[in-house]
Amino acid sequence: MSNPPLPVVYGPDARLDTVMRAAYLARHSGLHIADRFIAAVAHMLELVAQAPQAGRVFISTTVQSPQVRYLHVPGAFHCTVVFYTITPSEIRVERVLHSAQGPPRTYS
Repeated sequence: MSNPPLPVVYGPDARLDTVMRAAYLARHSGLHIADRFIAAVAHMLELVAQAPQAGRVFISTTVQSPQVRYLHVPGAFHCTVVFYTITPSEIRVERVLHSAQGPPRTYS
């Protein structure tokens, strides 16, 4: 029998990243696109909760942090990258960035 999925928790930077990206999309593309963005990120994180190791390991020479993994949101928002860490009790979303923003410099 498999273990139940770990809860997914947003760090403060990830929450702000998500809200800011949704606000940008709402302004420039409409509320329906912002809603689709939020749903796409949430769906991807549901899948991550089922298979936390699915993300690739993020290797950085400038960021000192626990092992960080990342995945691109599939579909229309594939330029959005979600960075997360795995602890024994949760999956912590560290950042949600558009790929044009470059890799994160810090984590929550």
